[in-house]
Amino acid sequence: MRKLILPLLFMLLSSLGFAQSTTRITKDSLPFREKYDVLKSNHQIKQGKYMLSDLKSGKILTTGSYKNNKKDGQWHQYNSAGNVIVEGKYKDGQKVGVWNYYGDLWELINKYDYTTHQLLFHKGTHQDSVSTYRVIKGNDTVDIKLQRPPIYLGGNDMMLRTLMYDLHYPPQALSKNIYGRVVIGFTIDENGHARDYRVIHGLGYGLDEEALRVIKTIPDDWVPGILDGKPVAVAIQLPIGFKLQ
Repeated sequence: MRKLILPLLFMLLSSLGFAQSTTRITKDSLPFREKYDVLKSNHQIKQGKYMLSDLKSGKILTTGSYKNNKKDGQWHQYNSAGNVIVEGKYKDGQKVGVWNYYGDLWELINKYDYTTHQLLFHKGTHQDSVSTYRVIKGNDTVDIKLQRPPIYLGGNDMMLRTLMYDLHYPPQALSKNIYGRVVIGFTIDENGHARDYRVIHGLGYGLDEEALRVIKTIPDDWVPGILDGKPVAVAIQLPIGFKLQ
């Protein structure tokens, strides 16, 4: 009996050692407010619940959890009406399994399996079927209709969400009252990765650099375009508008 009790006691003490206590951190950094749990023994390690909200309105934007400083478990993102627009799971900091992306009125627009890297559902639009896209073939480009254009998971709303909260007006442009649109070009390659960022139309005064910076911060949640049943590299252009108050 003694031989059995000692190993069980050792396992119990070991498990208690790993159950480290946490404390809640609140961090304000315009335009966000973050609330998350960290280890009491090391505030640099996130461990537990996480919430991101709009600092001005107080509306919740993102909820999830961390394990040993990496995203883990179920995560959700919300729109301004409080409706879920993205839901899925992380494991060890990586998206896994099936993620759902919603449009207005809880309408499913994309379903993607990050484990198998397969697009399970895409709600196409009329624009998808009539638009032509610049397909890159070696050193040449061809304007052509695609079976399926490059898809940003979650649609334009998810893409613009990053721009809305992270775009800053350069002081040099403000002082000179410079405004307008900067057009950034980039490529969605055959593997669904964004690359080769460049300024197509610039305004100067720091606006070009800021537009380029914020475009690069958009999460790499692309699905490649399809032509003749095969993924192709497609050149994309995205305008970024700067308006003076």
